[in-house]
Amino acid sequence: MHKLRIALVTTWYPPTNGVAVNRMHAFVKYLPKEYHLSVYTLGDIDLSKKMEGADVHYRSSSSLLNRIQHSSSDGKLKHKLKTVLRLTLLTLGMTELKSWEKKTLVKLEEDHRNSPFDLIISSYAPFEAHNVVYQIQKSQRVPWIADMRDEMSSNPFNSEKIKKNLRIKERKIAAYIDAITTVSAPIQEDFKQLFPHVKYVEEVRNGFDHELSLSKSFNDIFTVVYAGTFYGKNKPDLFFKALQVLVHSGRMESNFVIKFVGTNKNFWIPTEFHSRIEFIPRVPQGEALSYMIN
Repeated sequence: MHKLRIALVTTWYPPTNGVAVNRMHAFVKYLPKEYHLSVYTLGDIDLSKKMEGADVHYRSSSSLLNRIQHSSSDGKLKHKLKTVLRLTLLTLGMTELKSWEKKTLVKLEEDHRNSPFDLIISSYAPFEAHNVVYQIQKSQRVPWIADMRDEMSSNPFNSEKIKKNLRIKERKIAAYIDAITTVSAPIQEDFKQLFPHVKYVEEVRNGFDHELSLSKSFNDIFTVVYAGTFYGKNKPDLFFKALQVLVHSGRMESNFVIKFVGTNKNFWIPTEFHSRIEFIPRVPQGEALSYMIN
C-alpha cells in the first residue's frame, strides 16, 4: 500500500532541546505510521539519517549571527552587547538562517522530484521555514499546513516596524496556505482574522508525555525554581521587588534559595539576594522537570 508522504520543515528538532522541539518531535512521534515522514531541519553539519521511522535531513547554516548566540553563562552586560549587535545586523537585513533556507530548499525540491510529497507542514518561527515551502509553492502546488507556534504580525511584544514587516510576509504566503495549526484558541482567532480565506484554522495544543512522580516532601530551605528564559521586556523585576517587601517587613525569612534553570543573566537582581541565587546551565526538558518537581 502506498504511504502518503509528508514533509515537515522546521528549524527545531532533536537533539536540540526546547518546547518548540517537543512540538515538532510530537508531529513525527504521534502521526499514524501509515504516513511516511521526512523532516528538514537545522543541524551542526549536513547529514541525513533515519530516526524513529522518519527520514531526517539536517542542514547547517553559516552566518556572523551564529557566532553571537546568547548563552546562559553570559553576564548582563555581555548579554546586552550581544543583543545590540544582533539587532543591528538584523536591521541591516542579515539573517542567520539564509544558507540553511537555501540548502533545505535544494534538498526538499530534489526529494519532491524523486518521490512527490502529498503534504508539506512548516512551522513558524522562524519565517525561513515557511519561506522554503513558499518557494516550492510558486512553481508547483502541494497541500500546505502552516503551523504557527507563535503569533506573527499580531504578536503584542513586537515593535510596530517588526509587525509591519511580518504582515508583508503573511500576505506573501497567504494565497498558498491550505490550513493553519496553532497552539491556543486566542492565537487561533487571530489567524482566522488574518487569513479569512483559509478554511481550516485549528488549535493543536502542545502535549506533555512525561511520566512524573511528584515529591511529597519539602526542601530544607524554601526554594523557588524558574526553568526557561526571559524574553524582551519580560523580566522578574516585580518578583524581586515583592520579595524585598516580604523580607524587609519580616513576613518571610531571608533563608531561601532561587534557582534559574537555563536562564540568561539579562535582568536586575537586588544585591542583597546575590548569595541566594543559583544559575544552572540549560538542561534537557526531562531534567528541567526534575528541578521543578523537587
